Amino acid sequence: MDQPRYATQEETFMHEGLIEGEEYLENSIECFEKYEGMGDGRVEVWFGARTPGGASENLYRKMVKEARSRNIGVTMHCAEVKADREFFCI
Repeated sequence: MDQPRYATQEETFMHEGLIEGEEYLENSIECFEKYEGMGDGRVEVWFGARTPGGASENLYRKMVKEARSRNIGVTMHCAEVKADREFFCI
């Protein structure tokens, strides 16, 4: 898995379902291809990225490349846990 920075620190518990990697990127693309536009266009599938401390730069680059080529939106919650706030304040 693609686990950088604080996502790998022992003192920071992060459920494995929240740690992103190549497999999750591919899964998101599959969901986009399957569900985007369903419900008479009401369903939109976006990438839901972890904050920068929880995903690698390489994974972000791949996600952005896919988002641009497929017109997929990207959403992210920032500073929602203590580790996020500490990461952004450094």
